Parts: sequence; structure tokens; C-alpha cells
Amino acid sequence: MQESNGGTVNERLQVQSLQKSLSTIPTQRGSTLEQLALARYRVSHGIIYYNPAADSGMRLVGLVFGGDTIVLFALIAVVVASDTVSSELHSGTWGILLLHAPKRRQVYLAKWGAALLILWGFMIAATVGIFAFSSVLMGIGSTVAPHVVGTVTTLIPENAGPSLVLPAQQIFHIIPQWSYDLLALVLAMLTLGGFVTLLVSLSVVTRSTVWSLIIGVLVVMSGFFAPLLGPESVLDPAVSFPLISDWTGTLAMQDNVRALTLGTGLAVTIIWAVATLAVGLWRVAHTEV
Repeated sequence: MQESNGGTVNERLQVQSLQKSLSTIPTQRGSTLEQLALARYRVSHGIIYYNPAADSGMRLVGLVFGGDTIVLFALIAVVVASDTVSSELHSGTWGILLLHAPKRRQVYLAKWGAALLILWGFMIAATVGIFAFSSVLMGIGSTVAPHVVGTVTTLIPENAGPSLVLPAQQIFHIIPQWSYDLLALVLAMLTLGGFVTLLVSLSVVTRSTVWSLIIGVLVVMSGFFAPLLGPESVLDPAVSFPLISDWTGTLAMQDNVRALTLGTGLAVTIIWAVATLAVGLWRVAHTEV
């Protein structure tokens, strides 16, 4: 299976070995089926020799938006959105704005939209920059290299006794690298867009940039401690910042919480966004200038 040159895998030999292991190691059937599917995918796309440890410009883009690195963008969102309305209220310029747009909700929605565009524009620019810089250092990489998404793996409870044996079960889809990178970026923009909506609402509710910053940072950091809550962690808006991880099953495996799926993550993101947008619109309509 392994070549001596840099740990490169010969995929044709990999297919033969994995097919043989399916009949001899039934307890690993789930993981072996996934490995076999990946090996077959690479062979069918002309990737005969593959080094799984080799990073590239393509792969790095997906890693940035599919992991904890996205917290950096969340902190940027805190800075961008925390003083969206509070600074206007504190400085007294909110009343001047209302002279040009009498409807308070119009001003609020314009501020919210501007915060979204600033953050999303930065994320797209960062994607281009990361890809260009890493491609110069490590090479562009293959656009059709495979990624596994939609994984559902049987989770064994921590208190399970030795008599409880659950077979590994996996449902997965294989998509090309470029598709994974694009989905990771879009899902990151979506989930951080919901977070910006929450921050803009905090800005008008607290009327304080400092408190908006503090609460926003605490929400971001809460994502690291959410697994301690168990199944209730799905309600934390920060736990699904790397939303693509919900689809790949990464978070569910790490935190042993079945509910951490793409559908749940999207639902929680949308609920928080709609609820906080409604609170912000209501609050701004009843805020004294």
C-alpha cells in the first residue's frame, strides 16, 4: 500500500487491499468502505499516486473555513458589528440619521446590511489571499481531490458496557476539492452572518460598544466549552461556526453529540438570526434618541 517516496499511496494497490479486508475484518466494515470508496474515486479521476499528508492551496482554503480557524473571522465580526448602532446612540448622531431616513427600522437594516457586506467581503478577500499565498508555497493541488461529507457514524455511549457492541455504520458522499472549499466558504458566510445579526441586536439593546464587544467575545469563546453541556450544546450559536464540520460529521464524533448535524446547525443559525433580528427591530423602534 505504501511507496517509499514521501509516504505516497498507490491507489490501485489500496483498492485491492481494502477489498480483501472487507471480507476478513467485518467489524471495520464502515471505515473500510469509506476508504475503498475514496481509493476508487481517486483511481477513476486519474489520481493513482496520492500523498494524504501533502497540503496545497486548494486544501488549505477548506481547512480554514472548516475548522477552529473560523474563530478569527468571528472575532472580526465582533469588532465590525458591535458598535454598529451603539456608537450612533452614544454620540447622538442617531437623531441626525433619522432626519434623512425617518423610519428607524430602515436605518437599522441599513446598518445590519453594511456589517454583513463588510464581513463577507473580508472573508472572500481572505479566501483569495489564502489560496494565492499557499499555492505559491505548497502548490495549487488537485481540484478533483476527494472530500467525504454527510458522514453519519454510530456513536457508542461513554457508559456502555463491554457487552454492548455496535457495528460501524456510515452514510457518506464524496465531492471534489473545489466543491468542498466553496461549500465551506458559503456555510461559513451563512453562520457568521447569523452571528453578525446577533451582534447588531446587542449593539442596540445594550447601547454600549464595550458591552457588545464583551458579550460577543464571550459567545465566541463559548463554542469551545459547549461540548460540556452535552446535547444542549447544539443551542449555542458558536458551536456551529465551522458549519461544514457538522456535515462531515467531525463535530458529532469529537463531542459525542448526535444532534450536531448540518440540518441542526442550519436550523439553530436561522433561529438565532431571525429571533435577534426581530428583537433588534423592536428595540430600535422603542429606543429614545
